[in-house]
Amino acid sequence: MNENQFQALAKLVPLKTEAIRRGCYLVLVDGVPTQEAAKQVGMAYLALWNAVKRCKVKIELARIVTGQA
Repeated sequence: MNENQFQALAKLVPLKTEAIRRGCYLVLVDGVPTQEAAKQVGMAYLALWNAVKRCKVKIELARIVTGQA
């Protein structure tokens, strides 16, 4: 995922805190493993894992809507 795609995704998925937003960016754009990203942004692994999962669900739904799935 690139920067523009992430910015669009962030408008669709409520990333309520800056830590969640930064963590999701690290995982989805930079390819950092979730556990490492959680440490970097100072949040619990499970909280970030859940946020990334919500993002991935929205991505999959968008693919279905656009006929790319």
